Amino acid sequence: MLQEIGIWVMFFVMTVMVTGIIGDRGVIYKLLTLLAIMLYSIVFGTVRYVIFIWLLYRFSVIYMAFFYFMIGPMFDFLYLVMIYAVFVNRMIGVYDSRKGKEVWKWS
Repeated sequence: MLQEIGIWVMFFVMTVMVTGIIGDRGVIYKLLTLLAIMLYSIVFGTVRYVIFIWLLYRFSVIYMAFFYFMIGPMFDFLYLVMIYAVFVNRMIGVYDSRKGKEVWKWS
């Protein structure tokens, strides 16, 4: 459980840092991305932890390594990247719009 709490804290820090550096527009998208990542992480992490405990209690501890590597922190990283990719896609739309092109300057 401590590892999952560490993952939640790191996801919060990483999401704030990564979304914070992308321009000055799209604050709603930034907040929605943070909310989506944290909600998904907390809900899915808690449900996964309860299912792990039940499966280990029901069957055997011998499956613990299999559960950890199949649906563990790597899966958390995959959905973090997926939600971030949706965010970046939305931000590209914001900066490709007429108002966004006026603000976004490369020089």
